[in-house]
Amino acid sequence: MLEIIVDKKFNLQLPEDIKLQFIEENPTLITDRIPSLYSLSFEINPTVSNLEAFGFPNRITSVSIKLKLPAEIRHSGMILARGEIILLSVQSKIKLQFKGNREPGNLRKNLNSIDMGEYNYGNITYYQYTLDYSHPSLQNYVTSMRTIANTGDPYVIAPVRTERTSDIELDNQWYKLFHEYMNYYNPGRNDFTFHDPFANQNQFRWPIMPFPYLKDIIAFAFGDLLENNPFEEDSDLSKLLLITMNHKFFRFYKLFFAIPTGTGYITNVNFPLIDNYINGASIPIEWKFKSFMQKFLFADLLKDLMKIFCMTTFPGIKYRMEFNNDVMARTERVNWDDKLAGDPEISSEAAKKYVFKYSGVSGNNKNAARNKPSIIEIFNEAYNDTESDGEVLYKDESTSGMYNVTRTLEGLDSTVALNVEVVNDPLSTIEDENEETQTFEISSAVRPATMNITGYREYDVLTTNPQKHWFVPKINVKGINDSPYIMFWGGMQETLEKKGQTYPCLMAHHTDHFGVKRLDTSLHPEGTGGLIEKFHGQMKAWVEKDKIRVKAPFRLSLLEIILLKIWMKVYFQGRLFYIEKLDYSLTFYGISLVDVDLIEC
Repeated sequence: MLEIIVDKKFNLQLPEDIKLQFIEENPTLITDRIPSLYSLSFEINPTVSNLEAFGFPNRITSVSIKLKLPAEIRHSGMILARGEIILLSVQSKIKLQFKGNREPGNLRKNLNSIDMGEYNYGNITYYQYTLDYSHPSLQNYVTSMRTIANTGDPYVIAPVRTERTSDIELDNQWYKLFHEYMNYYNPGRNDFTFHDPFANQNQFRWPIMPFPYLKDIIAFAFGDLLENNPFEEDSDLSKLLLITMNHKFFRFYKLFFAIPTGTGYITNVNFPLIDNYINGASIPIEWKFKSFMQKFLFADLLKDLMKIFCMTTFPGIKYRMEFNNDVMARTERVNWDDKLAGDPEISSEAAKKYVFKYSGVSGNNKNAARNKPSIIEIFNEAYNDTESDGEVLYKDESTSGMYNVTRTLEGLDSTVALNVEVVNDPLSTIEDENEETQTFEISSAVRPATMNITGYREYDVLTTNPQKHWFVPKINVKGINDSPYIMFWGGMQETLEKKGQTYPCLMAHHTDHFGVKRLDTSLHPEGTGGLIEKFHGQMKAWVEKDKIRVKAPFRLSLLEIILLKIWMKVYFQGRLFYIEKLDYSLTFYGISLVDVDLIEC
């Protein structure tokens, strides 16, 4: 007998001709690898008992109500599904919709709408003449920013080169750096300050864009509906972060002021980046993480993370994330040889070429003039190369990244400055141009930023100011609706001059610019420890083999349906199959035949 229990206490009175159709897809075998919650729409009579279950909604309105309550579907005393029931409307009938499992409320929200916590570091007066970073009231802010930059705890602050430009001639180096970098960290001072003859250090510190860890974003988004979090449990994935790119006040005119002094000079002043400014008033140095985030659906971020790391999010009482390598390697199976209840439709699927790629990343794998084992070797040779004239093409053998390097001399001291262009991005995927083979493509809009050798300066142009070099990500500061970047936190690392100066470093690869392996995971698709080798192996091997498909009705009992896990393998007529889809109906008194789509393992 079919029962629907609402809010653990109300047993709905169902019509005897009710029919509930269940369709369940295997999320591992769909591109998004995030299950779409199945929904069942049906009507019941507005009896007193049924109205009571929903708080007598007929006394309020006769139009759509959208009341949601927890519910269970049972048959013969066994629980088939848990989820929530939605009251759509009450007229001559009560219109209802049942959704399997509870969907996290943040799943369909934009990242900038999800509460991810907030931080407070004291108070300031938004008045440029009185701003004083040496004052005790700002000590917590100054110390905290430096400590977080050095430790990556509880979030990350690290320099990122941007493609922002200015239509104003950039004479002052600090003004130029604002347009060139987010989170400019001065390795010469181990702080967010800059030696500028027109800047009083007590009034001048670079604004901060905090980068949250992915493990924390996922935890906030799912809340108590997540059973496990691989982005916290895996030692490498726990270092993944999101580069934040937007804040409504990350604007030059809001943060920077030039004020005259009594001696006739101009002093440059800049304020902390916070969520609210009130002219002249004492305001808290506080901000919420969501204030820096993209207007980008968390569901779309999650889908791309599942693609990048070849994972699946499985529904249940709580959601569970699993690596597809583990799912596909399982040996648990059921035998359905005696369950066939009709003629099967059998077809074949030819092998396809498996391709994982980042959207918008292209490669150019031409022959390089000079091959070097690491970035530091490229830098050292280019820096000391006095013979070459113009561009020289280098290849980093550890990543296949290729770089055009131009060496110039600056100033009376003839200090070396390198200009580097990425020719072959190690984030690109090598694609087979064989047109005879059909391609199975997995593409992610969420991607790491491209790392590059870039220049920075510690002083304003009016002083001795040699360009120095580090290896940092370079990004296009996207519109607020665009996909974000992900990176690894790499800790404090030396600059390329290797003279003891360090900076907080982000990485897209397991090996740093000195050739030192710091992680076991790379965000590069190709190569040793790359995504395809480490996470996509089982899926790639399966896609690239010929397979048999079976579509047939099977007679399964209610207990067999309940005990069946969608990832289980099915033994049928001498072969092993994955379940692609289940389709069956429940009536008041029983269960229909189950239409099943199978595909060979």
